[in-house]
Amino acid sequence: MNAMPLRFLVCTVLLLGLCACASTGSRLPPGPNQSTSTQQLDTERIAYVESVARRRGVLVQWVNPPTIRRDRSD
Repeated sequence: MNAMPLRFLVCTVLLLGLCACASTGSRLPPGPNQSTSTQQLDTERIAYVESVARRRGVLVQWVNPPTIRRDRSD
């Protein structure tokens, strides 16, 4: 039995499925970045946390730094 055409077909279908998933970004609704408020980094909080961490010998790596929400005044 020749399994090569079947493997090729399965691989092709999987790759086409992955390509379809990657191309759905343009149809998504607007994200949170397009709201009526804007976010700014909370530099005071960041400085405080980093100074405490330095005293304790810990390195801080921010993944989601603290932010302050402010209404846009356009």
